[in-house]
Amino acid sequence: MLPETFFATAKRSDLAEIAAQAELLAKNPAVLDFADGVPEWILVLNENRQIVFANLPVRMFAEGAELASCLGFRPGELLGCRHAETAPSGCGTGKACQDCGAVNSILCALTGKKNTKECTITTIHDSTMELRVMVRPFQSESGNFVLMMAQDIAAEKRKNAIEHIFLHDLLNSASSLVGLSELISMEPAEAGDLAKDLLQVSGSLVEEIRSHRLLLSAEAGNIHPIFSQINAKTILEEVSRVCEWLPCSTKKTVKLSCEENISFSSDPTALRRVLINLLKNALEAVLPGDSVELGCRSGDNETVVFWCKNKGVIPREISLRIFERNNTSKGEGRGLGTHGVHLLTERFLGGSASFRSSEEEGTVFEISLPSEQKIEVF
Repeated sequence: MLPETFFATAKRSDLAEIAAQAELLAKNPAVLDFADGVPEWILVLNENRQIVFANLPVRMFAEGAELASCLGFRPGELLGCRHAETAPSGCGTGKACQDCGAVNSILCALTGKKNTKECTITTIHDSTMELRVMVRPFQSESGNFVLMMAQDIAAEKRKNAIEHIFLHDLLNSASSLVGLSELISMEPAEAGDLAKDLLQVSGSLVEEIRSHRLLLSAEAGNIHPIFSQINAKTILEEVSRVCEWLPCSTKKTVKLSCEENISFSSDPTALRRVLINLLKNALEAVLPGDSVELGCRSGDNETVVFWCKNKGVIPREISLRIFERNNTSKGEGRGLGTHGVHLLTERFLGGSASFRSSEEEGTVFEISLPSEQKIEVF
């Protein structure tokens, strides 16, 4: 039997108490009218983190709900957070809630401290919200409350993250290009032998630019898959060559594994991006001298399964939110890898992305795709 909570208290106020608290707040209509007129989301929560007021922008997000139908919910429940749906006692009581900026901010306010935190909410509809949450405690004759204001910072975060990653990856490829050019200038006689490597690194540079353009379009919902026939072994070899000259590959080995004659239809550009992200993440997770595995096999129910394995273990706090944007153990601005994998695989390739991580097995990411898709010809 599951516990009532893995984090914040599961206790709730009954509807009569919620109604009384909401009625008390309604005695100051000028303040509530002001709250309805600002673009930010404003909530007032009671000691059990339940909503006793939600301003108009929040109610419009909740499909134009009347205030009365919002009362008693916790923020994640009203906003459709997928972790709130699976938690034993709703918003704030799941394992993943321990790392939620919104819940932690509210709990901090309930101790009497005003604070500001950021949080990422992935909804049950697979959309993502990125919020800056500002909370202030206040008291009234009916108890202690929390005033919560949330700003949408998704565009700001997405722009900063993508620019940071793009420049980081572009610099890596450009550095490899400069390194090869220096070798050629020092050893002109060996230019012919290095020409193939130079061509490969140049191709990797172009691939990075195309990949980030694809990811930007995917984030905006402006791409549509163009399916064509793909040979699994061929695309694995292409992905391995693209990553060969990246700094994260230095003194590390990529082992390819593929059943013979696996052929299927998918979008090769999006799939290549997914596999490159997986391989780069795996290479960054291991030490020089280690190896990672990249492979493909036939799956059940007419599917093909690509997998990438390394011996590292993902920390628990990262694994709970592995496919969310900006969730990373690699530093600020480096969290679009697994998010991009999930986004492209499930939204555009019609497949599913999953992972497992343990001390015994290491970390394995798997991408399952339909073996047959409608091929679009333009």
